[in-house]
Parts: sequence; structure tokens; C-alpha cells
Amino acid sequence: MTTACTGSGRQKIDFPDRRPRRENEEGGKATGRLRRVTADPEDAVTIRAVAERLMKAHPQVDAGLVHSSVQTAYEELRYARVRTYLPVLMERRAQDLLPPDA
Repeated sequence: MTTACTGSGRQKIDFPDRRPRRENEEGGKATGRLRRVTADPEDAVTIRAVAERLMKAHPQVDAGLVHSSVQTAYEELRYARVRTYLPVLMERRAQDLLPPDA
């Protein structure tokens, strides 16, 4: 929870956590590993569409590599406030993560 100042004093405002939480399977204590965050259903469709476009554009690249680059791009952009351009930004970022000869 984050506090924000309003003219007369402090008011507690809940902001969504912008970083993936570090959790342990045992008791929720922090470890060095990040847990994988699942995508919203609408975002899952976007991830799939971006991966399919990149696989069609680069058939010589391993499908697993394409999927992991798209997933990484999504995780970097998942908290964007403006969602309109998310597919384009994800595709460009994933393209940057692929090998240069792709």
C-alpha cells in the first residue's frame, strides 16, 4: 500500500503493485525467484496473435524462442496505462529480443 498526500493530510490509497511478487511455495516468504504471472484473457489473445505473426514472419526461428520473447515483451509492458498500442509495442520489443539474423 502506498500513501499519498492530499492537501489536508495523508490518505491511504491502494495502488496496484507494479512488480511481480517474490514468493516461496512454503510460506510466502521472499526468495530469489519470481513467480510467473498469468495474463488476463484479453492479453492472452494478444500474446497469441503477436507470437503467430512473428512465427509467420520468421519461420526459421524456433517457436519456443518466439514465445519466450513475446512473453518477456508482455511482462515488460503489462502495466502500461494505455492498452491501445500494446500489441504493436509487444511485437516490436519481441522482435528486438530475437536474434539479429531472424
